[in-house]
Amino acid sequence: MTTKDEELQICSYIDEVNERYNLNIDDSQLSDMKEQWRRFQVHVTKLYNLKFRQMAVFIHNVADISESIQKIKRTLIIVDRVNLKPVSNAKVEIFIENFPEEKFTFSCNSQGVCEVDFPVFYEENRFSLEITAEGFQTLTLDSKTNTNVLIDQTQLENRYNLLLFSDRDQYKPGDTIHVLVWLVGQQGDTLYLNHYNNIQVKLFNNNQDLLSFNTIKPNKYGYITTDIHIESEIPEEENYKIQIDVVQEDNIVLSKTKQISIKRYKRPEIQIKTQNMKNSWFKNDDYEFFIDAEYFYGDKVKTGRLSVKIKDILGNIIKEKFQINEGNANVILSLRN
Repeated sequence: MTTKDEELQICSYIDEVNERYNLNIDDSQLSDMKEQWRRFQVHVTKLYNLKFRQMAVFIHNVADISESIQKIKRTLIIVDRVNLKPVSNAKVEIFIENFPEEKFTFSCNSQGVCEVDFPVFYEENRFSLEITAEGFQTLTLDSKTNTNVLIDQTQLENRYNLLLFSDRDQYKPGDTIHVLVWLVGQQGDTLYLNHYNNIQVKLFNNNQDLLSFNTIKPNKYGYITTDIHIESEIPEEENYKIQIDVVQEDNIVLSKTKQISIKRYKRPEIQIKTQNMKNSWFKNDDYEFFIDAEYFYGDKVKTGRLSVKIKDILGNIIKEKFQINEGNANVILSLRN
């Protein structure tokens, strides 16, 4: 979305060019130019998001009271938002509202874990965390809204809690399920990351048949990442289940499940219909026809690009691209020499 300041800058620049070269740009043309600029911004934003991946963060809080000062302690696990793999060597900066001169900087280790702390008298002030890592978009968290926080688990009912995440809820036969499991313990009001118990990762079908099994010991930060490969010939069902069991002395002391579906799916297909398309034309004429573009389920393609290529018997090629708006495109190809 173009801001007011950006629109003023665009209009000012167009006015300057208009006056310098006497282009006589009217209001309609000015509006078209602003719309083209908006589309350009959207395109650049999409390219940026493709180039830089996104992060997410898991947080838990520990209040540490010492004789001299009380500090707020937080353990952060920074992960790739898509595959839930830890992001190594990220940097975390904390900014305190009303104390602009105060900034706390911390570094994550190779496991994506960062332990941060700051004096408790800042607790009532709004503060933000800015997380940066090479190849990722900057992630900003807000203390009041918990914006972008995947989990902020500070109230636990049981002695141990399992947090189970997979990268998606729907998969195809032959896909790989990326799983992240976080084992959190509690003593009184204090949370800690438990890494002493083995964790079993299982995949069941609708008939409770065991399809995959793996036993993993959490790292010292209390979490595991693992992959479950789905066989290519597996039946398509809605009710597959990932099950996580915490094992202590060969006994299952805690379990967590998540339902997933496995079925074949594909990207929405686009259906193209042509209108007034001629089978022949004169060499020096413009070749014009219309396109209707719809998804297979009936909705129009609101915006898109259409590529048209014509090749004559001599091997000469005419290739042009046209904009699709609200499902329609007007194609005009100049066939003049």
